[in-house]
Amino acid sequence: MLLIPYALRALTERSRAKREGRLVEGVRYGPRPRQVADLWLPPPAPPQDSDGKKRPAVAVLFHGGTWTAGDKWHVGPAASHLSKKCRCVVVAPNYSVYSAKEGFGISACVEDACDAVRWAGRRRRAEEVGKVGEAGEAERTATTTATTTSSSSPSSSSSSFPSFPSSHGGDPTRLAVLGHSAGAHLAVASAMILAAEREEEEGEEEGRGGKEGKGDGKSKTLTKEEHSLPSAVVSLAGPFDLPSHFEHEARRGVHMMSTMARAAATPGSFALEVVEKSRSGEKGGGEERKEKEKKNTSSSLFFDAAPEEHRASLVALSPLACVDPRASLAGLRPAAGPLAKVAAKAAEAAGKKEKNKQQQRKGENQARFLFISSAADLVVPASSSAALHSALVGTGWDSRHVEYPAAEGVSHADFVTRSWSGGGEGGGREGNAAAAAAAAAAAAAAAAAAAAPWAAEVEAVVSSL
Repeated sequence: MLLIPYALRALTERSRAKREGRLVEGVRYGPRPRQVADLWLPPPAPPQDSDGKKRPAVAVLFHGGTWTAGDKWHVGPAASHLSKKCRCVVVAPNYSVYSAKEGFGISACVEDACDAVRWAGRRRRAEEVGKVGEAGEAERTATTTATTTSSSSPSSSSSSFPSFPSSHGGDPTRLAVLGHSAGAHLAVASAMILAAEREEEEGEEEGRGGKEGKGDGKSKTLTKEEHSLPSAVVSLAGPFDLPSHFEHEARRGVHMMSTMARAAATPGSFALEVVEKSRSGEKGGGEERKEKEKKNTSSSLFFDAAPEEHRASLVALSPLACVDPRASLAGLRPAAGPLAKVAAKAAEAAGKKEKNKQQQRKGENQARFLFISSAADLVVPASSSAALHSALVGTGWDSRHVEYPAAEGVSHADFVTRSWSGGGEGGGREGNAAAAAAAAAAAAAAAAAAAAPWAAEVEAVVSSL
């Protein structure tokens, strides 16, 4: 019942955006049933602002829903606000969610997220320009009948679908990925996976001596000439160590109702690499070490009792376990699964033991991260964002963490349901120009004061692209 006002606000904003020609609904980016996205477009630029301005940036915004539910309309008001405030094209994708019948699990969510980001960052080739213009709509319609793929194998390449963000004026070279809750997990995971793929591809290219030869055209990975990687990633209250999140849900008594563990274990378990036999991460004996081991063991009581395939899968789908497995509750590194390449690259970087860790992550393939969380969030603790932020900084990534104190009372749902603009954004009636300008200024000041404080943080990241 509490979400009804928000649903009405979201519906009103969609209706307004459609009337203004700023919303393109149901654009397909892949063949799976839920691989469709809404595009929220910026208002037309005034003539005096058109000359010499960059094309609008592209921001992909993933909805939450514990990987089992949710829909792109849930982030509609935030997407609309960003498209107007930052003058960018916002892509709000749906993605496959947990379904035991269809065999879809969190792995499928991650695959779809990667497809969506590849699609949003794809640069149009010269031969595609005409397609997107005259035949683009026909092509989009035709793809809706494409055969659904199984979650046990990657979905078809996003290169099969026209690059609609760029066809609507978006600049894929200025790309950000954002998400809330489970969507934040997907935003971070997809950015890491695509960066690891690009590093692997560049390594293979160096091995060929810089010769041409970019594969047979069937690869999902796109070269830097065809595809841009995200340069910024924004997380709103995301879970990044799934073993820890499972333990948190169990201690709240909701793990039996939650489908997270079952969703992670679909379609099967993954191989893992033991990093530390002791979760304390310390060697040697002594009472102090035993006490720490006892403390760490008790902190994972519910996780240790979970079915083996659930435990393995939760680790395999955790960004934190890839970056720094010692910081993960399980103390294990994924050796298979969608994040395996990320884990391998992180292990390689850690093995080099450079004195200046910052040099490990310098380069165009690495995004900067912003984690936003709340100490009052009972659904996903702020410690989840803090742990991954610390791990990233420790391995040389560019990362920042903003945590709102418990006194501010920011709940998990607030990150989406609270107004990012602070009030209505509809146009007023024409009248006395001076009075209208004064009223508009007063309304803008009031809205800015009432707006969700994290909106300015997100706006700053997207506007800086």
